[in-house]
Amino acid sequence: MELMTDEKTGFKRTDLGLIPEDWEVVLLKNYTTKIGSGITPRGGKKVYQEYGRPFVRSQNVGWGFLKLDDLAFIDNATHATFDSTEIQEDDVLLNITGASIGRSSIVKSNIIGGNVNQHVCIIRTLCAAIDPKFLNLILLSDIGQKQIDSYQAGGNREGLNFGQIGSFLIPLPPTLEEQQAIASALSDVDELIRSLDALIQKKEAIKKGTMQQLLTGKTRPALLGRKDKFEKTDIGFFPEDWKIVNLPEYCWFQEGPGLRKWQFTRKGMKVINVTNLQSSGILDLEKTDRHITLKEFQNNYRHFEIDEGDFVMASSGNSYCKTSVVRKIDLPLMMNTSVIRFKALDGIDTGYMEHYLRSRYFKDQIDLLITGGAQPNFGPYHLRRVFIPLPPTIKEQKAIAQILSDMDEELQALCRKREKMVGVKEGMMQELLTGKTRLV
Repeated sequence: MELMTDEKTGFKRTDLGLIPEDWEVVLLKNYTTKIGSGITPRGGKKVYQEYGRPFVRSQNVGWGFLKLDDLAFIDNATHATFDSTEIQEDDVLLNITGASIGRSSIVKSNIIGGNVNQHVCIIRTLCAAIDPKFLNLILLSDIGQKQIDSYQAGGNREGLNFGQIGSFLIPLPPTLEEQQAIASALSDVDELIRSLDALIQKKEAIKKGTMQQLLTGKTRPALLGRKDKFEKTDIGFFPEDWKIVNLPEYCWFQEGPGLRKWQFTRKGMKVINVTNLQSSGILDLEKTDRHITLKEFQNNYRHFEIDEGDFVMASSGNSYCKTSVVRKIDLPLMMNTSVIRFKALDGIDTGYMEHYLRSRYFKDQIDLLITGGAQPNFGPYHLRRVFIPLPPTIKEQKAIAQILSDMDEELQALCRKREKMVGVKEGMMQELLTGKTRLV
């Protein structure tokens, strides 16, 4: 199939912008046989079954894919009371209320014959005129999302009605062949992204299992083949030559000061908070422009300046225990409240300390000590009561840290590859769904 840029045939200006002269802009309602949602059965969750007719809710509709891990089911008797919402193959499912409004996906064979609730709209196309997979891509693109946003009062994304959905403008290539070629090309990229997602998930599971083995001494990379005796401790069973120590004996930590809003300025010493800490393990300093004046920093807060290599952790909110390592390019910085920094002391390898503080074993202890149900938080008082299991030699600690760091690097490389593919897909959507690049 030849790929060519469609500059030869020319473009025309429409309500959706420039499109090829042989494309049309059509109203969705003129190319569908059904636009409608379902209902929730009387009794709600109480009538859901372990098996039966699939019952699709808004949480099951993702960005271009179905999420069926928590799929509900209803019995045939319940289905018979609203069989007009029965799902057919290649229906487009669109979330029309709530925070997930605008997510859409295509029905696959595993939910045919099921139903949707009132938060999910079924869009059934005239398949001879518009390919449902192409329509799904349009809804997910900027073209569709901007129209969805335009109907949300004040940007609150309150909900869509069927009349609004029917009034969506769709840029339409002249033939089904071209629509299907566009859908196929983008589906191929989606498949690559899904395969990367599966690989990342697999690698994360392997790392989780490896951490369980290494951080409890069940596997000892520096002592392969050795059979250890295990002793019961306050935090579980560990080899008898490991030490179970209080965190402050081997880790120095410091909580940030409680700066007030009136102290913040636009220039001076940059101040980090929990929003800067990313799941990737690095700081995102684009997420804040908070500073304090250099004079105030020098006079009152110099001892809160962060050093290269410091390990910083969120200590409050839903992201508590999220961590990052401070790099040279991040400096200069100082801490604010809800952030704690750590440094390794003599007797513990920095890498081992970081991996343990990132592990569920550390977080499990924090969870037992933490205060504040609605806004969980912890501080030095709690950290002084945390234990850390310590292999007897720095060499063994380094060996454990190196294995886990290598796994982290592999995961980060896969995540970067995935981000690149997502960028490729976004570029392709912009080209293909506006006719700037033609596939037939």
